[in-house]
Amino acid sequence: MAYVIAVCGSGGKTTLVKSLAKKYANENKKVCITTTTHMWYDEDAKKSLIVGTDASNVATNANNVGAMHYEPEHISLGNFLNNNEFASGRVYYIANVNKEKELITPLNEFDYKLVCEKFDCVIIEADGSRSMPMKIPRKGEPVILVNANEIIIVVGMESIGREIGAVCHRFNEFYENDKYLSDNRITPETIVTERLLDDFVKHYYYEPLKQKFCNAKISIYKNDFARGSQSSPIREDSQSSPIREDSHSSPVRVAIVLCASGFSKRFGENKLLLDMDVDKQVGRDGLKEQAPAQAKLYQIMIDKLLNAREILINKFNNDCEVNKKSDLQKNNSFEKKSLSNENYLNVDVIVVTQYDEILNDKNYNDKVIMLKNNNASEGLSKSIKLAVEFCDVAVDKYDAIVFVNADMPYLPEWELANFIFNSILNKNEMAVMCSDDFKNPAYFEKKYFNELLKLEGDKGARELLNKYIMNLYKYYISDKYLIDIDTKDDIKK
Repeated sequence: MAYVIAVCGSGGKTTLVKSLAKKYANENKKVCITTTTHMWYDEDAKKSLIVGTDASNVATNANNVGAMHYEPEHISLGNFLNNNEFASGRVYYIANVNKEKELITPLNEFDYKLVCEKFDCVIIEADGSRSMPMKIPRKGEPVILVNANEIIIVVGMESIGREIGAVCHRFNEFYENDKYLSDNRITPETIVTERLLDDFVKHYYYEPLKQKFCNAKISIYKNDFARGSQSSPIREDSQSSPIREDSHSSPVRVAIVLCASGFSKRFGENKLLLDMDVDKQVGRDGLKEQAPAQAKLYQIMIDKLLNAREILINKFNNDCEVNKKSDLQKNNSFEKKSLSNENYLNVDVIVVTQYDEILNDKNYNDKVIMLKNNNASEGLSKSIKLAVEFCDVAVDKYDAIVFVNADMPYLPEWELANFIFNSILNKNEMAVMCSDDFKNPAYFEKKYFNELLKLEGDKGARELLNKYIMNLYKYYISDKYLIDIDTKDDIKK
């Protein structure tokens, strides 16, 4: 009978499931991945999916077990499992599938029991969190089956230092009538600390699961994905099991692009050249979050990007030095070279605009790269193409590009820096800031440059984000920081 591991909690579950599957396959075990909720029907699943009895419209892709394809209503999964050999040291996905929604879905009870009889290890994704780093579960969640031998609760360390209302799935649903939240005076604006995170996951996950599954081994995995590191267990009998590759990629060259070519039709005048009263604020990294009072909107945004650049470089280089020094301690033969002189990250700020006043602003000589947009009437896609063309033909070609709209003066610099930092170190191919919906900024690795060059009109890159949603890292942030200044009423708000 299989050893069953249920993975629940918040963002990072699928990565952990795959990592665990690889670990057990490397031990020469027959490994099955399945779900009690749903998982993305991604490329890994498509290569080795064996479809359950309840699937309505797909036959198996049986590359790993021969060329047999079957219609679920004609051949039961039981017959299929009994008539095929499954190799040790391999990982198989066995689930039902909803191709329309690009999801794999749970097996029925009978099929699940058969799978447990045929495989050495069954790893189950047993929860959903919209990729957010924290979650409050509803009644009946997570969906863990009675034969689970081990339960791993995933919690995202990327939530630390950020507002809980923006990074916790279903927080707003529970906020006004949850005793734990009210007793601890936790509001949507409460900043997550590691202590709060520990208490939170114990209350909502560890303690209820320990009471319900008293014979299962239960552990908490603190997913510090941005450094590719594993957690310190919350209990002595817990463990951090995944195998993770080093997430650093050095050197890295990134362009932060300010799209400042709009016509401000809804605003009634050129908002980019508008003087705005902006209070001086100090960010968590000690740099100004806003330009001084009475700055033009475009100046506020350029200063914001330059400060975010400084925060990002310091954060990235400090992180790399810590990891290099850790490597030196672990491996005495590691080449001992000067860490402080290594150039781990290069970041340029690029401004794409049609306006001469912005292009000729002497405040930014030698600080930013200015690109003239002579075809702004073609829409936002023209600004994107100009930036990508520059990044793709530059002498030192860029590894990634980040697009920021020029009318978002309330976007905190430390959030922008953290968004890019996480995207780089987690090797995200594509990332976007979002609240309830995709917003801006958006991050793209160079593998998408050719597709960005094919964009047309004023749609921007949203269709690309939707096309590759399974590859998309979603960085959740409070809506109040993502306000666009589209009308004069927006400034009053």
